Amino acid sequence: MKSPRSSLAAVVLQTRGCNSKAPKSKRDPLWLLIFAGLVLSLFNSPPAASTILFSDLGSAGNVYNDSSSQAVCGNTALLCSPNSFAIADAFTLSGSGSQAVTQIDVAVGNLFPSQTFEASIWTDVNNAPGAMVPNAVWNLVSTTATTCCSNLVTAAVTGVNLTGGATYFMIISPQSIADDSSNEWFDNSVGATGLALMSQNGGPWSSIGTTTLQAFDVLGNASGDSPEPGTLLLFGTGTLAMLLAARLKQAIK
Repeated sequence: MKSPRSSLAAVVLQTRGCNSKAPKSKRDPLWLLIFAGLVLSLFNSPPAASTILFSDLGSAGNVYNDSSSQAVCGNTALLCSPNSFAIADAFTLSGSGSQAVTQIDVAVGNLFPSQTFEASIWTDVNNAPGAMVPNAVWNLVSTTATTCCSNLVTAAVTGVNLTGGATYFMIISPQSIADDSSNEWFDNSVGATGLALMSQNGGPWSSIGTTTLQAFDVLGNASGDSPEPGTLLLFGTGTLAMLLAARLKQAIK
């Protein structure tokens, strides 16, 4: 007498046919290669590189001139009272077209507390600051002024786009005209010269003349950089979807 399990197996065999075989899945080598390539591109893509859009910083050990600087301070500061001072340096961006800024570095050291200051980038209108570039303002904190080269203040930048070949102003100022910050913006150490301006107590800009510029740089995304991981993911997802649709269409036929 057959067990219920054996009888059920016999019925299944009769229904399917003793010689029937389960369909084998076909593996398409091209599909596998494309899929593997997309996975590798997503996980092994290098991070976006940065390029120098402007810099008058020197090499290691001589990044800026620690013996020469311009004062940047509020009008209640011991160093500058009863006046405040802001400095603007003109610079021309390298490259062409729209350039996304990713970082700025400014050589600013503190003489007396407080240590706050503001960095911003402005358009150039007739050799004077015109309008602040959208999102291009950063409230920063300096460290005690010392010998080169620990007074390089870095700010990560997002949402700022400049135009290659255009002239702008980097402005270092107190965060408030009436604060007690006493900072100095060090000169560059590579002999770079250009137009420098000064504003006293928030008033009009006056020319210091063509002189040694202060030390700073502006970094951005290099043209031809590797695409961002999100872009690669979007591309990979779209490609996989098209391949899947093609295979489904083939299966229906």
